[in-house]
This record gives sequence, C-alpha cells and structure tokens, in this order.
Amino acid sequence: MQELFNASIQQFLACGTTVFGDVANLIDQQFSRLSPLEQRVMEWVAVHREWVLPQEIREELMPSTSQVELLEVLLSLERRSLIEKSTSLPLDDHQVRFSQQPVVMEYVVNHVIDQIYQEICALEVDLLNHQFLINAQAKDYLREAQIRLLLKPLATKLLETFGSRNFAQAHFSQFLAQLKATLRDKPGYAAGNLLNLLWQMGIDLKGYDFSHLAVWQVYLQGMALHEVSFAYADLTKSVFTQVLGCILSATFSPDGAYLAVGVDQSILLIHVADGRQVLSFKGHTAWVTALCFSPDGQTLASGSHDQTVRLWEVNSGACLRTLPGHSSWVQTVDFSPDGGTIASAGNEAEIRLWDAQTGDCRQTLSGHTNRVLSLKFHPNQLMLISSGDDRTVKLWDLQSGDCLRSLAIDVGWALGLALHPRGQEIAASQSTTVVERWDVETGDRLGTLPDYAIKVWAVDYSPDGELLATAGEDNTVRLWSTQTNQCLKTLESHSARVWLVEFSPDGYTLVSASDDQTLKLWDTRTGDCLKTIKAHSDWIVAIAASPIAPLVASGGEDQMVRLWNLETGRCDRTLAGHTNLISSVAFSPDGTWLASGSDDCTVRLWDAQIGDCRQVLMGHTDWVQSVCVSPSGQQVLSGSHDKTIKLWDVATGQCLQTLQGHEGRVKAVAVSPQGGMMASGGDDHAIQLWSVETGACLATLEGHQDWVLSLGFSPCGRFLASGSGDRMLKLWDVATGQCLWSQPAHGGRIRAVAFSPDGRWVASGGEDYAIKLWDAATGDCLQILEGHSQIVWSVAFGDDGQALASCSEDGTIRIWNTETGECLRVLRSNRPYEEMNIIGVTGLTAAQVGVLRALGAVEVEG
Repeated sequence: MQELFNASIQQFLACGTTVFGDVANLIDQQFSRLSPLEQRVMEWVAVHREWVLPQEIREELMPSTSQVELLEVLLSLERRSLIEKSTSLPLDDHQVRFSQQPVVMEYVVNHVIDQIYQEICALEVDLLNHQFLINAQAKDYLREAQIRLLLKPLATKLLETFGSRNFAQAHFSQFLAQLKATLRDKPGYAAGNLLNLLWQMGIDLKGYDFSHLAVWQVYLQGMALHEVSFAYADLTKSVFTQVLGCILSATFSPDGAYLAVGVDQSILLIHVADGRQVLSFKGHTAWVTALCFSPDGQTLASGSHDQTVRLWEVNSGACLRTLPGHSSWVQTVDFSPDGGTIASAGNEAEIRLWDAQTGDCRQTLSGHTNRVLSLKFHPNQLMLISSGDDRTVKLWDLQSGDCLRSLAIDVGWALGLALHPRGQEIAASQSTTVVERWDVETGDRLGTLPDYAIKVWAVDYSPDGELLATAGEDNTVRLWSTQTNQCLKTLESHSARVWLVEFSPDGYTLVSASDDQTLKLWDTRTGDCLKTIKAHSDWIVAIAASPIAPLVASGGEDQMVRLWNLETGRCDRTLAGHTNLISSVAFSPDGTWLASGSDDCTVRLWDAQIGDCRQVLMGHTDWVQSVCVSPSGQQVLSGSHDKTIKLWDVATGQCLQTLQGHEGRVKAVAVSPQGGMMASGGDDHAIQLWSVETGACLATLEGHQDWVLSLGFSPCGRFLASGSGDRMLKLWDVATGQCLWSQPAHGGRIRAVAFSPDGRWVASGGEDYAIKLWDAATGDCLQILEGHSQIVWSVAFGDDGQALASCSEDGTIRIWNTETGECLRVLRSNRPYEEMNIIGVTGLTAAQVGVLRALGAVEVEG
C-alpha cells in the first residue's frame, strides 16, 4: 500500500481488492496443496461469510462427510492458519465456531467465482453442484453480502463474456438441458445456482423447465416465475413469497419463537427462525387489525373490522370463542398480565373488558370521544392505559372503571402507545412529528425525542426499558436510549412507511412492518436485518373508465396503474412511478391522460397513449385518497388524509387552491359535470360543497353517522350520491341540501358510488362483496351483482351505461352487463407464480404449497 498508493487507505480500498502480489501467491500455493475435502470446507466457510458451527458445515457440505472427517479437516486447516476459531462471540452459548481472515476469505471467494465461471462456459459441472452461491435461508445481511460479492460479480463476468442477454440465454438453455440429462432426481446446488444467476442477469424466466431437478437455495421472493416448471423438483431450502394478502398486524409470542401476523381476514403463525408458515387461523370476515398472545402463549386474541374479538388455541388454530358486542371496527386488543382479562377497543370510542375464560363482557369504559387506537395493561394489573384520535392518553382504574388521569396531546392524535416494562412511564407517537414521554404516577411530561421531523406511526420499549423503538414515515426504524434520549441506531431497509415495531421478549430482535408489504426482523445489537418476510397483495382499489375507448384504468396495492383493453381483456400498459398504494384514478374528459392519487402523498398525471408520467403534483402531507378531473380538463382535484382538498393546474402542476374545513381526514372528492361545484367527505361524517372558482364552502350536508367514503354527482349536476361507513347510501339535492332518500344499502361499509351516464341508476359497492344498482329517482334496488370474493372498492360506468366495471381486494376487475347482471369478463394481472407447475414437488410444507397455488401455481401432469 505504501509503494502503490502513497499510504492512502481510501485509494487502496477503492481498488476493491486486498489480495495481490506475494500474498495471493502464498495463499494460492497453500490452497493447491489442500485435499479436495479441505478445499470444499474452505469454499463453504468463505461463501458463508460468518462464524459457523461445525455441524452447520456438515449439514450443507456436498458431498456429505462424516463428523470425524470434518473435525480432522478443521483441525488441519486451523493449524495452517487458513481458518480460525473463536469461543468469545457474544452469543452466550460458548460453542466453537470457525471463520477465515478477510484476506483468505477474499481469495477463496475469487477462486469460487473463477471456478464456476469456467465450468459454466465449458458446460461442465463440479463445484457448481457442490457449493451454493447464496444461502437463501441465511440472515438477510449475509445473503445480501453473498449476492454482492459472489452472485453479482459472476453474473457480470458471464454477461461480458456472452455479449448480450440473448446469447447468455441460449447458452444457459443448453446448460439446463445438460443438467436435466445428468442430474435428474439427484441432489445438489447446480440448478439452484443457475436459477439465481439467471435472475441476477435479468433474463426472463418464463417457460424455463427445472422439472426433476434439485432446486436448492434459491431466493424466489419477488421473482416472477410465469410458466416455469418445477414438476417433481426438490425445492428444499428455497424461499418463496410466503404471504398472500396485505399485512395488517403482527406480534411476537411470549417465548419469541413465533410471529402471529394478520393478513387480510386471516392470521398466520410464522416460525421466527426460518420464516416458515406453521398455521393459518380463519374465521374473521374482515381485516384482522389487532393481535395479542396470552402471557402463557396458549391463546391468541384477535380484533377485526368485522366488529368482533376472537380467541384462538395457538397449538391447533381452532377458534375457542367469539366475543361480539362492538358496534364498529376493533383496532386494538391486550391481555392483562395474569391472562384473566382481555381489553379491546376501536372506532366506537368505548373500551370493553372481557373475561378470558368465559368471554363475558365485565365492564365498559367510556370517556374517549373518538376512536381508540392503542391499549396497554399496567404491570400492576390495576390500571389500563389507552390512546386515540381524541388527542388524549387516558389512565383507567380497573376496579372502579374511573378515568384516573387524561393526558392532553397538544396537536394531532396518538398513533402509537408504549408502556415502560416496569410501568413508570408512557411514550406516545403523535400524528404530527412528536414522540412524547410522560410519568405514569404524576402525569408530568418527561420530554420529547429530539430532532424528529417525520411522522412516527408506532413506538415500543425494549424488555429492559433501555431502548425505545420508533417506526417512521421516512421508511426507517430508530432505536433511542431512554436514558439520554439519543438516537443510537437507524435501521434502513424498508421502501415505504413503517407502521409497526415490536421488541421480542428477549429484546435481541425487533420486528417491523411496512407499507412495502414486508415484515423485517432486526438484530437490535448490531442493527442488521436478519430476515424479510414478503407478502404479495393484489388488491385493486381504484378504477376509472375511459370516455373515448374500451379501456379502463386500475390502481392498487402493487403501486402500478394498469390500462386494460376491454375488447381483448389484456393489460396494454403498466405505468410505474408511485411508491405506495394507489387509491384513486380518473381520466381526463378527452381520454388522452389520467390522474392517479397515492398513499405516497402525490398525484401523478399520465399520458394514456404512451404511458409517460407528465407531472408529479406534490404538496399533500399525508395519503391522497381521491382524485378527479374538472370537466374542462384544466384542473385536478385531490383529497387527502392531511384534511385538505387541493386544486391543481394541469398545465403547470402548480397548486391553485388549498381548501380547509374538514375536521378529519378527507376520503372522497367529486366535481360536478358543469365544473362549478365540488364535494368532499371524510372522517368527520360531513359532506362539504365548495365553489371551484372561489374555494368558498357553499354548504355542509349532515346525516351520515360514520366516515363518508365515496361521492358521485349526477350527470345533470343537481344530485349527489354518497356512501358511508354507516352502510347508508344517500341521495342529496345539492341546491337545497336536502337528503332525498337514504337506504341501508350494504352489509358493510359502502366503498364506491357512481351514477350511470343517463342519470337513471346509482351503482354502489361495499364490504359485503356485492355491487348494487339503484333507481336514482326512487332509491329502489334494481339489481345485485355478485361474483367478487372480497371487498369492492370502486365502480365505474362505461360511456354508454351498458357496462359497469368493478374492482376488489380479490385482485380482479369485473365487467358487468347492467341490463342482465351478467359478468361479461374477469380481468386479472399475472400473479408472481402464474402457471408455475408444481406437481409432485418435494421440500415444501402443505401450507407453502397452498400459498404457491394462491399466487398462481398449478399442478399439471405432462
């Protein structure tokens, strides 16, 4: 380094290698003298990259070897200083582990890359079948290092050799055919290594045939494997996308061995060590938004938007008891420290206390004036702490039911609540950018976390009380010292807001959940990401019909806007750019462009012909829930959870007006066909009518008893239809503000309303999975359209009124004949494993096979 780089460490490291000259020659000489088994062990330890137990080497080594032989090899390699052992790692088990000096490890990794490169080019198989390039089941930070240091350099080297992906694909197709001829039904890593390399090289895997091969150690989360055949393949130790649906809640079991995860209407029990799904709990009929284990770990309590609490036997997955009584969504549940009482609360603002044995409601605590989002039992069992949307944290005496103290939140509401394990203090994250701490006994403020400029969605104390974890809008998790209030670590890996954090019972692991549809497990000592559990959600929540073509636009959980050709049933274009769920889409009057609103707080304007993004409209500070386009096509209106409506200039992208007046989040906006009036509705149950020109509030329409979720003007502009969480469909005269009729339209919340082009019908869609057509004049139900298997989020009439499009959480778009009620067509984008053949596969559990089927896999003979 002195001679070549003038002692510059930075310049030396920039070269990307630490092995050269005499050092490389010395190691090369040593390595060449090793026996084949010694070389295999050296290669395995180098690829593994972390201190490893002898039994771990033996389990993965190909071909297998005896324990005695392996120990002799390890002793021989240690004597020659080619490996080193340690018993002083911070793992508390005092077992001997082995690794390599960095310079030796780099040499062996380069040797592995060179050897496998030569084998692939020559269509030969030796090391390729004996040594994995990545360990799919390894801790995330290790697997990512293996990708960075082995898989990616090898893929780059092969692409440079073949010159193009087409030539590389032709060579690998030949190589795969050779593997199928020589390694049929035999163990090894060759096919798995090949599949990982193909993915890394960006080669389309559609149609590849890995049947009758051992496809080991393949990391398939996020891979598209359309029409790939794994018929009679051995998929041992490979990792697939494991969760189908939207992750809504998660919690550790008391022993830390399992995670319970709420996914749509189900609960999954996942083994923490390997991410494997163990059980599925089914019974809820709406989202599972709250979970808590009993202190002994034998029972799981769940709260749901179906307004019930359920108790489950953890070992079997059987539902022990259903606790009815709530009149709205259940948002939070907690067990008392002795396991005898369950507390639950939600949107109705009351807290219910249940006997865990009998299911009887012992007590109802009243005092909150808005929904309750968090509950925590005090360790002394005499107190319960609650927080919610009414800007208070309340402390309750469980013997009397009285509110002992109400702690005021100055701005916003409490999103997250944490109680110190010894019970002396509370932390609450607020809907602004404040995380505040209070003394439980006195109610005094202990301070706030410093320099926090982002919204914090969740907080949790470590079991020893030394750390406070926060989940942020900036996609990060932060660990804070409770003694100094200083940020000790920032955990970065999520790609969207993080809304859940929870420490494991031993405090060494932290789970986080994010809008990127992943759960991540973190080492709290190092900050390393240990494991990622990825879900696939195909919810479609927004739809709009083109006014000029047989085309519909859709948006949903996968962050893509899709344009569907109704004549062919195919997706013509996919528009990428949003970084969170797309909640609303709307076409311009001439059909040449469209707008989309997203939970990433932006509105995007797209060219409908070529798919380019014309503008990104930024200004909202919370999720954009609804967008519409003015009849002139010159303005876009957007409503947001930041409680505002914005009017945007399409040509310049500038915000022309910001309208404020709602006391809660804005869920829906609509503009009249004449363009002079717009309507908005949201959490405050009110509908407001606004002048588009002046921004003045013209009237407030009151009558709904829950959130206003959808709005639609009649073609003449005289009438407004509204759908609400109170399950009522209402028709209003906008001139007088009078409600002309009101119908209990659905068995759940009404998510969608739309007028037909001639104004004769109103269509509604709801959480009961149904679409209904109503006579706009009388309010009579004319037709019920059934076929969706999940919540219907949006409906849109075609320009002639003869067809109606609907979209749902079930991942489909349905096109209906409005006269006959017949479903004319079902549109669905390809799931990750569409037509992937898994007949006869081994190495997977029944639960894993079930998830693969749900994600598009088939079982076809021949």
